Amino acid sequence: MMMYMQELFLRSAKLKEKIKRISNRIERETFGLVSFEEYIGLPYYGQIILRFDIKKEMLTLTELDCLEKVMRSCADDFLVDFMGDVYKKVGFNTDELPALLDKCQRLYPDLDLKKPYRDVLAKDADILFEICGIDKRDVWEIQIDGNDIAMILLDNGDRRYKSFEAQGVKIDIFLTKRSRCQGLMRAMAYAIKNDISLIRALLNINDHI
Repeated sequence: MMMYMQELFLRSAKLKEKIKRISNRIERETFGLVSFEEYIGLPYYGQIILRFDIKKEMLTLTELDCLEKVMRSCADDFLVDFMGDVYKKVGFNTDELPALLDKCQRLYPDLDLKKPYRDVLAKDADILFEICGIDKRDVWEIQIDGNDIAMILLDNGDRRYKSFEAQGVKIDIFLTKRSRCQGLMRAMAYAIKNDISLIRALLNINDHI
């Protein structure tokens, strides 16, 4: 079973080295203002998101637009965004996020994003399903945090599902609302197409009503 854990692409040295190279470039291009925080695999969408923090307390939406544009230019085939606390610095109320994602799902077009990591992330999900002994389902997110793994399945609501432990590795499985995940990905695609930050794409959805 531990051999399976070592086979996970999201735990691989190859992936970590690529992320390190890109995150170092982003830090250089932003003169040290932006720093890497975490990465998350999105198996259903075949994507890996690199998430960053900003070493600055006061920010404007225009600054975030510019920074995310620089980040994307360095990110190769990864998606990029910021930690939630960064968006709070521009006055974003995170309590509004679920309603905004619902609007994005309804009102933004379903723009296709490339799926460069579809096969390797699908394999990671299959390994975790086998280890946990549960039936395969659509996987929104896999996040690696040290020896702990969180896997979030697409569903019709948000809740904790089950927890497992395999040779010292804890695997927590959660369910999340499919439509809001779809809304987030549509907002991400809209942001990329229009060369703006993700947070501006979320806020701009109100203009589509």
